Amino acid sequence: MKNQFLKMSMMVCSGLLLSGSGLWAETATLQKEALSAYAPTNASYTVLILHRNDGQELLEAGVREALAGRSDVVVQSSRVNSPTLAGLFQQLKMEAETLPTPLVMVISSNTVVTGIFTRVPKREKLLEALLPEQPLAVRKTLLDGKSVLIKAQSKTTLGNVETDKAISDYLSDSSITNKVVVLRVDLDKAENAPFLRQLRIDPPNEKQSVLICLAPPLKIVNLAFRGAATKASIIKTASAACGTSCSTGSS
Repeated sequence: MKNQFLKMSMMVCSGLLLSGSGLWAETATLQKEALSAYAPTNASYTVLILHRNDGQELLEAGVREALAGRSDVVVQSSRVNSPTLAGLFQQLKMEAETLPTPLVMVISSNTVVTGIFTRVPKREKLLEALLPEQPLAVRKTLLDGKSVLIKAQSKTTLGNVETDKAISDYLSDSSITNKVVVLRVDLDKAENAPFLRQLRIDPPNEKQSVLICLAPPLKIVNLAFRGAATKASIIKTASAACGTSCSTGSS
């Protein structure tokens, strides 16, 4: 269990979008009740530091320094064997006695784990774990077991109208909508840039509409498509995600 957990934490902290063993799905959805003693209702994120009185002071100090000025994030520390966390570990399918500590878990208000660190994180890595609204919606959908077709556009990217029409045609097939969710990520929102760059999308330099498909847990399905999409190009972009039920027609 410990080796599996460490493997998972490397996936989480590196931000790599790779096919995985399902560990992310097992460990990412939390019960709000398990965090109610720690997270205020108005916080966007809770950074929970788990410990056995084994060096958490240094870790907590580093986390608080990195998050200075972030009023939307609450930092809390707890012994890993606290009864309050029993429901949390049950949901995560973890055993408290096997977890490496001290340990940092970044948890969103909609109960998604967006980062795990086993040492003092670099400030930029910790801030990258605080996903903004649109990337967080992508992560949540993947954790729910559905693939995501990301529509990355700005108000001025070429092909927006054609792509939007093609997406509408693509989603008219109910067998596809049960497997693939289309979500917009705005190129002109600076907060989305770190997430988009992980997908090899560079917001300042994108002049055309971009489509890219992710499959659970964090896997890029095919190369991104740029420009005015057709139904056929969308099918190609998302084919490995929607499987044999993909429509074969073209727009």
